[in-house]
Amino acid sequence: MLGSSVRRVWLATDTKELEELVSERDKAHTKLEAAETKLIKTAYGNKLKADKKAAKKGDRSNSEEAAMADTESGSVSARYLQPKQRPVHRLKPLIGKKVDTIDWSRGELQRLIPKVAQLQAAQKKRDAKLLGSAFVEFASVHDAQAAYQSLTHHHILHMQPRFTGMTPTEIIWGNLNIKWWERVIRQIVVISFVVALVVFWAIPVAFVGSISKVDKLIELIPALSFINNLPDVLLGLVTGLLPVILLAVLMALLPIILRLAAKISGCPTRSAVESAVQNYYFAFQVIQVFLVATLGASAASVVQSVKDDPASAPTLLANNIPTASTFYLSYFILQGLSVVANVLLGVVGLIVFKLLGKFLDNTPRKMYTRWISLSGLGWGTLFPIYTNLFVS
Repeated sequence: MLGSSVRRVWLATDTKELEELVSERDKAHTKLEAAETKLIKTAYGNKLKADKKAAKKGDRSNSEEAAMADTESGSVSARYLQPKQRPVHRLKPLIGKKVDTIDWSRGELQRLIPKVAQLQAAQKKRDAKLLGSAFVEFASVHDAQAAYQSLTHHHILHMQPRFTGMTPTEIIWGNLNIKWWERVIRQIVVISFVVALVVFWAIPVAFVGSISKVDKLIELIPALSFINNLPDVLLGLVTGLLPVILLAVLMALLPIILRLAAKISGCPTRSAVESAVQNYYFAFQVIQVFLVATLGASAASVVQSVKDDPASAPTLLANNIPTASTFYLSYFILQGLSVVANVLLGVVGLIVFKLLGKFLDNTPRKMYTRWISLSGLGWGTLFPIYTNLFVS
């Protein structure tokens, strides 16, 4: 039934060698472009200095010669450059041989471009090794959904995992050749890693929660008694705002680790990665932010009493857990205000676009790419924050 609705079928092939060569070619191209741009800027800056000197000295002939250089070929700019001003780099960090960046990059491009073209031609002729995946284009969305939802096993997506609605830039090409048993092993390893991370992450999170009860914490660790000598304003910041900020920083480190774990688990698309990260991050939010942070704030205030009477621990915790509500309400307020402020002000986008772009975009191509590129939201880490608030 679906055979007539299929327009094209692409069999995925092994492009690892081609991707490595293309990556090397692009790096050489980027180096060459940056070096050429730097050379032009240096030569033009030296030319302006020479023009100013000529104008000050009243040397008309030098001024006319400098003006004529604008209409001559680019090689004439060498008259405004010292040999030591040409861009250079090391082939290896710190210990590598110094080479002229422009000459080296041109040589690399001459070596790599024919190899890339040869491998691309082999891909078109289907001479490459086939992978265990394929791309199918259907005539309509209805046909694509019908094929996507068709079952080949009594367990959904058990024999043939499939995905729909992705673009080429969204695909993680390195995960297309993962076999089913390898995917299962990877998922088991990643889930075990996430569980271990939840357990061990509780240690710093519990400490952050205990800071909100600094008076009881000082009883346990007398070395922190200097905190009581702080002014009232600073003491309020330490006990009220500091633990909230530290908790937000700890939770901000997790997305990087969790997205890497999701890629290692075998997710073939970035959407699948975000879906996996959403599950992992939600578990962290519930366990660390709600349970561990709250219990940690309460446990710090009753630990001394538990030492004297261990049997009273459940009763003491039950009585002191409500006193930790201030910490959690502060976290609610911080999340609410910070999210709204970030949306309205776009602080991160401002820093990345204006400041980092000014220093890192050293070529017209990089500047153009930053202008036309849109930053996306990390849905895998955005939704769990709010679902945790609703659950709590």
